[in-house]
Amino acid sequence: MRTSAIILLSSAAAAIAGPALNKRVYETKWTTVYEEVTVTAGQEPVAPTPAPVYAPAVPVGEVVTITKGPDVGAPKPKPSEVVNAPAPAQPAPVYVPNGSMKDAALYHHNIHRSNHSAPAMTWNDKIAASAQEAADSCVFKHQMDINGGGYGQNLAMWGTSNNAGALGEDGAIARAASNMWYGGEFASYASFFGKEPSMSNFGDWGHLSQLLWADSTGLGCAVKLCKKGSPMSASMDAWYMVCNYYPAGNVGGRYAANVKAPLGKAPVIA
Repeated sequence: MRTSAIILLSSAAAAIAGPALNKRVYETKWTTVYEEVTVTAGQEPVAPTPAPVYAPAVPVGEVVTITKGPDVGAPKPKPSEVVNAPAPAQPAPVYVPNGSMKDAALYHHNIHRSNHSAPAMTWNDKIAASAQEAADSCVFKHQMDINGGGYGQNLAMWGTSNNAGALGEDGAIARAASNMWYGGEFASYASFFGKEPSMSNFGDWGHLSQLLWADSTGLGCAVKLCKKGSPMSASMDAWYMVCNYYPAGNVGGRYAANVKAPLGKAPVIA
């Protein structure tokens, strides 16, 4: 029987506050450890149980202030307005991996943003360079002041004791964006689309909201295969995925306008 371990980590940052109040950046980290077991013929399979471990959000320093504009009231209804039912979901476009981390990052962000009425992101070399510096450190923590900061940030880690490098750079960023940040958090945000969410469970959906944030139109990502014994993992090789977003999302009081309901397009996983 051959056993290999898999570790996943994610972390998101948010500016949390109401209008005209100071906001502090919150950082949430959680770890899920899975054990993969391969059983040879004649042996009874043993079904391992995933053991998620969660850590509470903690404030980290940065303070931002926003001011609410005047309330213009609700729009008046238009007479004889006709509302058409949404079209049925169409198959998602097929993405063919080509080894480009940049192409994979843009695809696995924009495919989900298009389903939530958010504009497509474009690549930003400056924040990509900042993401690369953070990824190269192999230290799993938010580093949002590199090259002047001013951006939002999503982090993820995926490691295995069984040939982690085979995933590749494009596979690593695709898994982070589509499987962990979007697909892994969609259900937790389902009741908040188009509303101001409760921040009590920010750690359950903070990556998804930043990924979909309509005003964040610049994207810069980086990945690093951190070798066994690095600060990332003492026991196995692990991919470290960092994406920076400009302007930063997850701003208190602006969720309703920036994280919109899905249109019903077919989901995409990596």
